Amino acid sequence: MNNLKSLREDAGLTLQALADMYGGTKSHCWALEAGSSVPTLTTAYAICGVLDKSVYDVWPDETVIVEEIIKTNRIVTK
Repeated sequence: MNNLKSLREDAGLTLQALADMYGGTKSHCWALEAGSSVPTLTTAYAICGVLDKSVYDVWPDETVIVEEIIKTNRIVTK
């Protein structure tokens, strides 16, 4: 669970506006909000910079992001 959608809406941003500001796509923003995609740490911090929030504000359980990145990197490097 994340707070991305509510924080984005509180900031008055559309999915497309947020995507443009952090360098992603509208569909990726939607997937992040829905929880069907996990951001890289770089993406997570970029989004947080746009929203002026901490990673913990957006993703209260940051360990999920870190664990997913570790798992993905293991798959890619094997």
